[in-house]
Order: sequence, then C-alpha cells, then structure tokens
Amino acid sequence: MALPVVRLGTGWLWRANLIGALAMIALQGLPGETVWSPYNKLVVSPLMGQDSNGQSFQWGYQLGVGEYYYQDLVDLSDDFFSTHNDLPTAYRYSEYEVPYAFIRPERVLILGAGTGNDVSAALRRGAQYVDAVDIDPGIIEFGKRLHPEQPYASNKVNPYANDARAFLKNTQAQYDLVLFGLLDSQQVLSAFGSVRLDNFVYTIEGMRDAFARVKPDGLLIVTFELFEPWMGERISGVLQQATGQTPVVLTAHHGTVFIVRNGPSLTQAEIDEALSKLGGVVKPLPLDSTGIALTTDNWPYLYMRERTMPFAYWTILPLLALTSIALSRRMLGTGWRIQWRFFFLGAAFMLMEVRIIAQVALLFGSTWVVNAAAISAVLVMATFSNLLIARLKVENTRLWGILLLVTLAGSSLIPAATFLSLGQVSGGTIAALVLALPIFFAGMVFSGSLKRVQEVDVAMASNLLGAILGGFVEYVTLLLGIGSLAWIAFLFYALAIATDWFGPPRE
Repeated sequence: MALPVVRLGTGWLWRANLIGALAMIALQGLPGETVWSPYNKLVVSPLMGQDSNGQSFQWGYQLGVGEYYYQDLVDLSDDFFSTHNDLPTAYRYSEYEVPYAFIRPERVLILGAGTGNDVSAALRRGAQYVDAVDIDPGIIEFGKRLHPEQPYASNKVNPYANDARAFLKNTQAQYDLVLFGLLDSQQVLSAFGSVRLDNFVYTIEGMRDAFARVKPDGLLIVTFELFEPWMGERISGVLQQATGQTPVVLTAHHGTVFIVRNGPSLTQAEIDEALSKLGGVVKPLPLDSTGIALTTDNWPYLYMRERTMPFAYWTILPLLALTSIALSRRMLGTGWRIQWRFFFLGAAFMLMEVRIIAQVALLFGSTWVVNAAAISAVLVMATFSNLLIARLKVENTRLWGILLLVTLAGSSLIPAATFLSLGQVSGGTIAALVLALPIFFAGMVFSGSLKRVQEVDVAMASNLLGAILGGFVEYVTLLLGIGSLAWIAFLFYALAIATDWFGPPRE
C-alpha cells in the first residue's frame, strides 16, 4: 500500500511506513478477545451450555485458531457436575479423566497443555507437581486469564512455553504420568503441509523420548482425536515401536486414549476396573492392522496415510512447472542460454534452506526462536561469503567447491546428541551455524562465479530457474524422507562444480 508514495520521494515512504506501524500497534490495543501469538491468530468466544430445564449457562470459552475451532476452556470439576447433574455422562467422564482411573500420580508432565483442561484434571486427582508444556504462549495466557478452574494459578503448576520435543530433550526429570494432550492441529493446517507444529511430536523417536521420562510403573498416555481409523493404527504402532509394548486403546467423549505402562503391561482386570470408574461411557477401541507406514523423524508426515505424492501435488506442480518454463523462456530466449552452474546452485540452495530449518526444528523444537536462529544463520553465512568475495581476487572457485561438499557431507553425519547436550539456545544456534556452514562456501562459489560472467542477467535467471526446480524437488521428502534433502543438494552442488571443471572456459 505504501509503494505509490515512493514516487513522491523517500521521505514520504518513511512517513507511510511509520503511519502503518502506528496503526498496527493501535489495532493491537483495541478491546476484544483476539490475540496474535507467535504462531496463530487466537480468538475466544463464550461457550454456553443448557440444562434439562432449558436454562442457558456459561460453561467456559471456545478457543479458535484463525477462523477454526481449536479447543474448549471448560469447567469439568466435581462441583460443577454436582450442580449440573443432568448433563450427559460422557461430559463428566471425558478423555481428561481416563488417565486417573488407572493411576493417581504425584508428578505429572503434560505436553500440549493448552488452556488447561488436562492440568485441571491432574490437580483434581491429587497431582502435587505438574509441568505444563505448550508451544504457544498465547494459548497459555488465555488459560491463565479465562479457564473457569484457574489451573495455572496453582503453585503446583509450572507452565512452560516450549516445544514438546525440546522440553523432553532438555529435562532429566522423571514423572509418574507423561501425558500428551490434544495438541494435534489437523483442523488448522493442511494435512500435506511441511511446516507443522506437531509434525515431530508423534514420531517413534518422539515417543521414545517421552517414555524415557516415565518412572517405573508410571504411564505414558497419548490422547488424540481420530478423524480416520488408520490414524489410530499409526499412533498405536508408533507407541509399540517406541516402548516395546502394545498400548491399551480406549475411546472417550471426543478423544482416543492410548496407554502404555513402564513395566508389566496392563492386565485385563486392571483395564476392567478402570473402565468401571468411568461411568460406562469409555470403551475399548479395536484397531485394524494393515501395516500402515509409521512416522519417524526422517518421515514425520503424521497426516499422510502412506509414502506417496498426493494427487493435489500431481495436479498443481506440473502447472507450476509449465508456467515457470514459459516465463524463463522469455528471459533466456529461444536458445535457452541456461548457465548450468548457476542453475544447479539455485536448486541446491533452495533444498539447503528447507533442510536447515527442518533439522534445527527437529533438534530444538518448532518454536519461532529456533526458526529465527535457523533463518538468521543462513543469512549470516550468505552475507559473510559476499563480504569476503568482494575483498578477494578469485581466479578459481574449485577449492571453495570442495570445501562446500566436505562441509555438507560432514554436517549430515554429525550425531544430533552433539548439539542437544549444549542446551536449546546455545545448542540450537551452534547447530544452525554448523548446518548452514555449507551455505558460506556455496556463497563463495556463487559470488566468485558471478564475478567472472559477462551475462549477469542470464546467470541470475538460470539461478532462479534452478531455485524453482529445488522447490519442486523438496516434495521428494514425502517419498524419501527429510534426510534425502542433504544428499540431493550434494548431488546438485556436485553437478554445479563439475560444470566448472569439465565445462567450456568462461571469461
């Protein structure tokens, strides 16, 4: 909107930007129950109930993410149900109550604590120490202000705005109960999206990390809302692979509960006794056994049934490719004067960006701080390479190319534990820099090569066309996994270097 004022001079542009910034700040101060968190637009609205006499009452609030329903903030206390004893039994014995029919824990870890329903249940059932983890500080803040039972006001509760995997990697505490709340975001983002806050939670490695925090004879419990039966089979399989036990699977009000004990498996007598405490509304859920693909840190696509390229991609990607080719032909001419070195460098660079963000997020959590560190590391390396190349007289980029391949291979082989032991902030920053180190040498190769070409416009057009190819190739991870990105990038970089060694001489 500010672009038209550029014609009036840069002074007007600064004024327009300042006015726009002040307007955004003013909008944030307007009254209302909308909060922009680091991840989402959060909106709350009153949640009304109705008793048998037709009288309405406010039960709590509903929280929406964007324009979609996400979760409730509701009073599920014994006092509430004593007052409203005509409500359906399924409300009283919901998925929040199921864990405490099996165990009376003293120490509880809740991952995906949200606005506090799980935390309230833990406090009602006698927990003396609760670590409540949720990635979104805005959601926690709504729970603190609006939850009817005020669970976050208890001195027994320690809220953490952090990613679930990051918290598990950086704590040595042991718990009687480790509980995954309903933290899935399947109603909020596309099932095929590669940037999801919950992708790296429901993997074999993620559940293994959680099980390591469970005391002997304690429970690991995952609650999840199943929209497809195969999702239950996947989560059950992931838990079995991670713990060595087949989970007990129960269906409650609007959540499915998966239960594993760190010790002897739950007996049928224990299960029957627990179900008798749950009002007869919680039932065992049989699952199919079709051999569905299980999610791992390398292939974390929870909402994809199998390793395949979705039909939506097969339809849109060819259209985008044709459009890109048509536009590129206008720039490069009918002779297709592609400079292959810059083409391959563009393709590899795009893959490297995706790889760095994905791997740092996996190591230290999909938080905005971690993602900012990853993106900043890429920018820092690119900036340093340009500053250095501007001061050097580069006759040959082969040495930089060799260092590029060596650092790319080396960063792919370093064990993750090397970074995890350094903590989230320092370890995440160092991991981002190490993973981004090949970007520095790639920048040296790119800028050094650019200084030696005559047709800069053709070189840049070739580079952008290669970046488009890299964007398309990124979707290969749906078939081969995220780990394939580094080695495909290695191949592209090797091809770029080979064009310099074996291609015709350039001025």
